[in-house]
Amino acid sequence: MALETTQDPGFGEKIIQRNQESMVNALGGYNVVITGAKFSSKDIYMYLTKMSWSAFLALATISFLFINLIYAIVYCFIGEEAIVGNTKDNLFDTFWHAYFFSTQTFTTVGYGVLAPHGFLAHLVAALEAFTGLLWFALITGLLYGRFSQPTTRIAFSKNIIIAPYRGITSLQLRIVNQRKSAMTEVFADLILSINEVKEDNTFHRNYYNLALERNYVLFFPLPWTIVHPIDENSPFFGKTEEEINATKMELFVFIKGYDDTFKQSVPTTHSYLSKDLVWGARFARIFHINKEGKTILEVNRNDDIEKVEIFK
Repeated sequence: MALETTQDPGFGEKIIQRNQESMVNALGGYNVVITGAKFSSKDIYMYLTKMSWSAFLALATISFLFINLIYAIVYCFIGEEAIVGNTKDNLFDTFWHAYFFSTQTFTTVGYGVLAPHGFLAHLVAALEAFTGLLWFALITGLLYGRFSQPTTRIAFSKNIIIAPYRGITSLQLRIVNQRKSAMTEVFADLILSINEVKEDNTFHRNYYNLALERNYVLFFPLPWTIVHPIDENSPFFGKTEEEINATKMELFVFIKGYDDTFKQSVPTTHSYLSKDLVWGARFARIFHINKEGKTILEVNRNDDIEKVEIFK
């Protein structure tokens, strides 16, 4: 029986090269490098909220030091008399007094030891105080934007497995919520992408929506093993491990659930390649009941599998 393909989910149907890497990366983003796009100031916010924490903190620190460096140089150009409290011992001391006065003005701390003197110095100090307010408002807004982004910490099993299932075999993967926040109404969707040869001997990417044992759980406190039965309606039906590997398979996983912390539905994506497929295995049990009757879930063991015999 001919299998019915599903609509292209957005990754394209033409194969550019057969060794193309996974379309979805480990963070749930896409392995697509965008070139030729024109810079837009509207993209700055997205860039600053999406960059890594280390890069963001480094950028904030460098900008803080740089702005104060510029103002310190301005104070030095005004002259030694621009700052009351300056020891005026040498140019080096004068610069550092100007720099630390700049940081105090920028942050509106004002210890009182150093103070501006003269109209021009007061004018620059007022401008710097205003710049500091804008800078801190911007950094605070970005920090809030980064922390408030709705995200999930759903862990996907390292491998997908071919396991026994009700007298046949099945494709399985496991997910678990690594946060203590409650997730409800969790949906799963699996789309299989395989390269197939057309009549003109060219490769073509086809997509199959995999039928699941169940694609929805109301509550998600424990691991969920997502199961695709391999019956006559499955694109895996009758295929050997070598035949599956030859198709350059990629399995796209889309999970969406309502997170009680963010009070909204939060999606996440993942993908698996042929090399992630383990034949003849089952997922090890990773939760148990302790003496007090509490359910103990070991999320660090989500990848644990056990070898088993599968049906021929």
